[in-house]
Amino acid sequence: MRQTIISLTSMILSIILLIAGNAFLMTLLGLRLSIEDFSASVIGWILAFYSIGFVAGTLYAGRIIEKVGHIRAFAVFAAVLSASILIYPMAVQAGLWGGLRAVGGFVMAGLMIVMESWFSSKADNRNRASLFAIYQVIFFLSTAGGQVLIRVADPAGFIPFSLATILVVLALTPLTMTRRESPSVSQGERLSLRKLYNKSPTGTLGALIAGLLISAFYAMGPVYANQIG
Repeated sequence: MRQTIISLTSMILSIILLIAGNAFLMTLLGLRLSIEDFSASVIGWILAFYSIGFVAGTLYAGRIIEKVGHIRAFAVFAAVLSASILIYPMAVQAGLWGGLRAVGGFVMAGLMIVMESWFSSKADNRNRASLFAIYQVIFFLSTAGGQVLIRVADPAGFIPFSLATILVVLALTPLTMTRRESPSVSQGERLSLRKLYNKSPTGTLGALIAGLLISAFYAMGPVYANQIG
């Protein structure tokens, strides 16, 4: 197990930087839209496009990974995410930000596929549960750490967006510099929602409800906090 964790060091460092940057951005966007006096319903719609893009990414981002491999795909997705973050402060417009959130959701889905398939490739039936438990701990600690960064600079300025971009760009470094072999690329079998529901109706409904609750909290929590001072 210890040797497996050591082999994942580069990926773990990339995960910490990437998830911290993305979590910071999620909090920043809701807060910035609230400062700009957008209504709660408009903010909700803008931020919901992230989930729409994420769903599209789960369907199509895997094809990019199949074509260019995990490391190159990770670099592509992270570069697009970085560029989209830098566009936000250029114009605070609902349509533009909604489109950027959709792009961000798509590439984050691709990045998640890369990260989790990398972990899965190092797991076997003896250590899979422990390995993914460690992944979850790293993921949510990075999420919490990223949100704490909201105090670093004024959300009404451009500096927080630059900081989020820096974190995402730095996430490229550990993984692209690794000498470890990336997971082999194979074309996976697609599973429709109907087939998934037939195999596990409780799990499917549970995931749907949990997703609705978690995404609503992450999107609107900063807005509510700002409105109550």
